Amino acid sequence: MFFQKWFKSAPPKEYPIFWNQYLAHFQVLIERKTPLKELSFVVFDTETTGFDIFKDKILSIGAVTIEAGEINVANAFECYIAQDFEDKGSVAIHGIMPNNQYQRITEQAAVESFLGYCQNKILIGHHVGYDVAMVNQALKPLCDDKLKNYALDTALLYHRLKYPLQQQPNPNEDYTLDTLSGEFNISASDRHTASGDAFITAILFMKLLRRLEKQGVRTLQDLLKR
Repeated sequence: MFFQKWFKSAPPKEYPIFWNQYLAHFQVLIERKTPLKELSFVVFDTETTGFDIFKDKILSIGAVTIEAGEINVANAFECYIAQDFEDKGSVAIHGIMPNNQYQRITEQAAVESFLGYCQNKILIGHHVGYDVAMVNQALKPLCDDKLKNYALDTALLYHRLKYPLQQQPNPNEDYTLDTLSGEFNISASDRHTASGDAFITAILFMKLLRRLEKQGVRTLQDLLKR
């Protein structure tokens, strides 16, 4: 009897306000039969102190939205995050130095703003699993939960386009953003910044979508296959 009372009286888990606001966007599910041009996407990228999702931290997040089949550059998202350490190897790639004159915010403020920007939109990224994992690591101490959005990887969409009958990518294939930018004639002048990579990935995604539509991809359900 004592244990029954104890378990019954245990208070429900309380989430922070920003997380409850984010979850509220998922009360109405996106229908899988929704046509592609009616879907809303957030194409995003992170720049980080290194490449270990358990040890490294996010330095910046960049994103753009795609609405009604068009990239909305006016609604772009960009933030720089104050962190306690820098990895010299990653600095050589993204160029974000401790003394750069960026206006930096806390990791918590950045994650809260990014979730407010994303809402329930479909996330797009190049090798998006890494970026999602980095955001999830930042979320863990804040609410002990993970992103709820659908997420699509442009590298895997490219593989699907190139090899429609092959389930798994060939590990010897080069699916870097630089390689695909060159193949699709996309300018890479702003590479290795979060906002620049997000914009390049958005253009790549739009080009991939147009070609996938010719293969019969018409709805969210079609897009999520494989």
